[in-house]
Amino acid sequence: MEATSFISTKVASKLLKILTKVLKSNVDKRNKELVRINDIFGNCGELAKFYIQPNCQQVNPADELEDETISTIRAGVFETINKFFHRDIITRDGASQMFILADAGMGKTSLMMMLKLSHLMAFWPNDYQCQLLKLGATTLSDINKIENKTQTILLLDSLDEDNQCKQGGTDKRLTKILEATTCFYRVIITCRTQFFPETAESAFNTMGKISFNSYDCPLIYLSLFTNEQVDAYLEKRYPRRLKFIFNQFDDPKQYDAKQAVKNINSLQFRPFLLSHVETLLESHRQGVTEYELYKGLVETWLNREVIKLRKHHDKDVNKEDLLKACVWLAETMQRQSTHTVALKHITQLCHRESRIALLKDSADRVIEGIDHIDIGTSSLLNRNSYGEFRFSHLSIREFLIVYGVELDIIRDNNPFNKTDNMLNFIKTVNQSKVGLFFNKKNGYLLTGFKLLDSHQLAKMDLKYASLEHSDLKNASLSKVNLESANLHEANLQGADLQGANLQGANLQGANLQGANLQGANLQEANLQGAYLNGAILDNANLNNANLIEAQLTTFLEVETKQNKASLKNATIQYADLSKANLEGADLTKVCLTGAKLHGSLLSGANLNMAYLNNADFKSSDLSKANLEGADLTKADLSGADLTEANLIGAKLIGCDLTQAHLTGSKITDSQREAATFRHYEHEKPNKIAS
Repeated sequence: MEATSFISTKVASKLLKILTKVLKSNVDKRNKELVRINDIFGNCGELAKFYIQPNCQQVNPADELEDETISTIRAGVFETINKFFHRDIITRDGASQMFILADAGMGKTSLMMMLKLSHLMAFWPNDYQCQLLKLGATTLSDINKIENKTQTILLLDSLDEDNQCKQGGTDKRLTKILEATTCFYRVIITCRTQFFPETAESAFNTMGKISFNSYDCPLIYLSLFTNEQVDAYLEKRYPRRLKFIFNQFDDPKQYDAKQAVKNINSLQFRPFLLSHVETLLESHRQGVTEYELYKGLVETWLNREVIKLRKHHDKDVNKEDLLKACVWLAETMQRQSTHTVALKHITQLCHRESRIALLKDSADRVIEGIDHIDIGTSSLLNRNSYGEFRFSHLSIREFLIVYGVELDIIRDNNPFNKTDNMLNFIKTVNQSKVGLFFNKKNGYLLTGFKLLDSHQLAKMDLKYASLEHSDLKNASLSKVNLESANLHEANLQGADLQGANLQGANLQGANLQGANLQGANLQEANLQGAYLNGAILDNANLNNANLIEAQLTTFLEVETKQNKASLKNATIQYADLSKANLEGADLTKVCLTGAKLHGSLLSGANLNMAYLNNADFKSSDLSKANLEGADLTKADLSGADLTEANLIGAKLIGCDLTQAHLTGSKITDSQREAATFRHYEHEKPNKIAS
């Protein structure tokens, strides 16, 4: 190993031996720091014993699944970090502050621990110090107390668990952290990939970088384990015994483990789940979902704990009691944004009246049982040196909250913060038990929901409901209340929304092709970029709706005809339909007073007797449109294409027809005289003809 190397595979293999000696010593000053790491981050000895170095990459692994043609270059994460530590950096504009992103259970915290252990066991160059901190309320003050910053590498773990982000906003919090750490030699910040809000998508515009304000920071993603890395882990977990080596046989345990992880598909490549392979051997089933896998993990662990409690401690505790206690612990930590809960605190809260029906009959028994849980290497619930309880991984806590709601142990009436991982679990639960996640303020949580039958949501009040990215094709939602619901990019193709209340709903990018929206209330709804091809909007109220770039017609090659939207008698006052596609649409008697249709496609549309006064049709295509009897008083048609349009009987008083194309249109001289024709762009309109 070179003298300038900070971390390497060779270091990882030597750590366990030295670590074991240090842990046995009560004198070594490093022992105290190891206790702190164990309390906050996890078991150092267990980590060093089975650790496999992951790879890293500049492309988000989730994007690879969407586009398999992406050629991703991967490198060992130790090698990449070493290069980052040794790279010459002149400016302090984020170049010295690296982000490592990965999904739940991918090894972010383990990597930070390995870096710290490498320093603590004296494998680092002597000139450099290392500080490992879990991001939280005291982070900034802790950073300020660190001495010799220019020669210190600062490791900041779990930005997504930092409650300060929730209180003041991620951008603001992150900017403060970056400002406070610019003077350090190097900084590494870990975070879950999906933590950053959608408004921060621009931060990821450049591959290998993440940008916030004036900071451009290097960015890498942890890769999923390869088959070789999975095998390497299992070979460490189940080393071949001599009798199998000499006889050239496979070790049965190792073989069974490899077969078990193959049955959980892509989940096998997450280090956290691999670390519980023994439990997977007991509980895995072919084709299980991630939620079911966690359920098996927890069920198997609880069964094992109950047996041990009854056998060795003579405690009459059942699995249901322990599960309730664990769910309660998880919810308490989530609501209080903490990673630990003391037994004393548990006792106090269990004995006072609670808003949730939990542990009322068996609190003493459960508390006594939980106090005797065997905190071993495979336990999902651990205790630190202060006796406080903490879950072995955040994803276990997240699962238990969702599972607790499913079992009616806790309820979502008083909403708690839901992480992306929890939302994924909730999607699974919603497939069989709709309506468990609900509160009066936020409505039903049905993100990513998929209908089992068309009438599944027909009788529900879906006001404020979260239905983004849901598959509601052919749903029966007639007269359903969807006020202010979030239906962003939902599939509502062919849905019956007749008379539905969609006031203020977010339908941005939603697929409403062929949907029946007759008489629906779409006031102030966001339909930007929505697909309304062939939708029936007769008598619908679209006042102040946003229909920018909405598609309301399409050409069907098979049928060789247009699939036209119908908006007869619809009210669309002051709505924004800029660049909307309304080609051939039926807009008979539609009310578009004051609406914005700048650059819209209305070729061949039927606007007979429509109310179009004060509407903005600048640069729109109205060729061959039927505007007979339409009210275009003071409408702006400057630059519009009205070739072969029918304007017979249309009111054009004060209508701006500057540079409009009127070739072949049906328009009378008296109509021309009533309209406005400016010679210059900034010329004031001429007087309205009387």
